[in-house]
Amino acid sequence: MAQLSEEERSAQRRIVATVRSCGVLNSDGLAMWREADCGEWKATAADIGQDLDQLQVPYQVVAAYRFPLANAWNKSLRRGEEVRIAAKDLIHLVRWMPSLKKSIDDLPGDCPG
Repeated sequence: MAQLSEEERSAQRRIVATVRSCGVLNSDGLAMWREADCGEWKATAADIGQDLDQLQVPYQVVAAYRFPLANAWNKSLRRGEEVRIAAKDLIHLVRWMPSLKKSIDDLPGDCPG
């Protein structure tokens, strides 16, 4: 791989950590969910998108909702956003995260999307 700029290296570090901590991989691609207004504590969907832009990885951000936490069963759905990378575009991320290739290859053929 060619010499990385400081911005690319920083974006790579953040994306690898984010994928490892909250990425969900299936036959449709990779998804990373973020609760609305989480910016004080962790990267927002917009922050993740900026890093993916820096690394030239195609993605889309969509509104997404999750069930309440187990200790808040009487609360409403949690509002958030999901950063999605389509399966056909994962190769762009593998360039920055080579270990992801094995996980993609290990997906069963009948893995639900």
